[in-house]
Amino acid sequence: QNYHEFTWNFYQHDSLIPLAELAVDTTVDANKERYQSALAASFVHYLVLDFKIEGLRYLYRAEADWDLACKGILHLSPDSLQARWLDFVERAINGEFLRPPDNGQ
Repeated sequence: QNYHEFTWNFYQHDSLIPLAELAVDTTVDANKERYQSALAASFVHYLVLDFKIEGLRYLYRAEADWDLACKGILHLSPDSLQARWLDFVERAINGEFLRPPDNGQ
């Protein structure tokens, strides 16, 4: 199934799990697992395209909290990162492109 469409649908219905929560949620809940997996797949797709595999690797291995990791590694606030990801998702489901705009890196 198209995880970008899932993500956009959750966003449009105000049921999107914010990245700040998704990034630190370690609970296992079978009722939320498919939902979390779709959002995570969409975000990882965006992250790898915009920040390359190195960005994902550094973010994944970061020992800092989410806010500090976003700012220190990606040079974005968590809110800005989420906005860029959702912009990418909207464009992806509209077929505009499969790659986010160049972020200058």
